Amino acid sequence: MILLPPPPPRIIIRATLALLAMLMCAAPSWAQATAQGVWRCGNTYQAQPCPGGQAITAQDPRSPDERALHEAQVAREAQAARTLEQQRLRAERDAPRAPVPPAAADDLPEPNGPLFKAKVPKPPKAAKAKKPKPAKAAPAGAAASAARH
Repeated sequence: MILLPPPPPRIIIRATLALLAMLMCAAPSWAQATAQGVWRCGNTYQAQPCPGGQAITAQDPRSPDERALHEAQVAREAQAARTLEQQRLRAERDAPRAPVPPAAADDLPEPNGPLFKAKVPKPPKAAKAKKPKPAKAAPAGAAASAARH
């Protein structure tokens, strides 16, 4: 069995933040859908009535205690996400920077001269004439069979 190393902490942080962002984006739309009427239009559900749509009663089946527990959990997760983000930003800010090597003296422009010098291209060389290849001699057996026919 091959054991993989655990993922780096930043991947876990990103995944957690992405999950929390999705939950926070979905929660307000779900709350609006339950507060307003919900209509089934074909294979989709929407908050606006549509031609031929059916009104659906959408009630939250949870008790008030369960809703309160869920909201408290969401608040704790949101706080944890903010804390993780602050830690990540602090770590990025305090991370050592890679030193930039100084430019070589040859790469620097001349102090009082142009930044570059244009070079005139050389004219192309004349093409050499190719020598003709000698014709290949026919195999000995081929000449004898040609003489018989």
